[in-house]
Amino acid sequence: MKAPRQMLIDAQAPTVRLRTWFALLLAALFIGLIAFAPARLFEGIANRALGPGAQLKIAMGTVWSGRGALLLAGPSSAGNGTSIPLSWRVDPMALLRLRAGVALTADSAALTGKVKLALGIRSIEIRDANLRIDASLITAVSSMAGLLGPAGMLQLDTDTGESVASSYRGVPLAGGKLKLRAENVLLRTLSPRTFGSYDIDIVLRDAAADYRITQASGPLKLDGGGSVQWTTPRQFIYSGIASAAPDAADILAPLRNIGRPLPDGRLQIDFQGGW
Repeated sequence: MKAPRQMLIDAQAPTVRLRTWFALLLAALFIGLIAFAPARLFEGIANRALGPGAQLKIAMGTVWSGRGALLLAGPSSAGNGTSIPLSWRVDPMALLRLRAGVALTADSAALTGKVKLALGIRSIEIRDANLRIDASLITAVSSMAGLLGPAGMLQLDTDTGESVASSYRGVPLAGGKLKLRAENVLLRTLSPRTFGSYDIDIVLRDAAADYRITQASGPLKLDGGGSVQWTTPRQFIYSGIASAAPDAADILAPLRNIGRPLPDGRLQIDFQGGW
């Protein structure tokens, strides 16, 4: 014969199971209402997070999936900024990390590729990034860098299984690793000649990014690395050696003011400045 305590537990079990299923049903209903709500309802929230230099325009769809465009201020061929078509779909796996995630796809001449974004309580997480970016978009991020007239293509990737996290409240802090390939880099105000292509490893740490050039090809060879700090005082640091083939020696001219000539014609550069 069962003990009184066990009999009480057995009697309560159906009630507990009913409450559990009811709670799960309410949670599923709540998630469903959000997921299938019109995406335009969240357009204002997204734009407040993006800031004044960028704006999201929803064309159609729901929070679960849809299409729109990211509008970036700054010069373009049309003279009125850059419009980047986007599509998205909810990433259910992000829920396992207690985040609300979407898989984004961009398809334009300025930006193309895929990335997964997952929003948490204090930070946003980037995974599976495979993005090809026109270097001219730098002007939308930094007017100072835009004065150099950047051109070329940037390939930005995260390693499989790796992620980058960045805070979106208060001081922007970040952590993680990225790989960047800069192809056919050109800075029009410094030289009419294409500098070359460079593979760069980036490590984000709090308010700075440490970078290291792992491979260089083209007229201007660079090695070494440095860091970029984006909080006050904003600083750019580079330490390394620059060299060029004899038939492209003129490409070193813009760097002679910040470099020390070596006996073999190369430049030793140890630069630190604000931006």
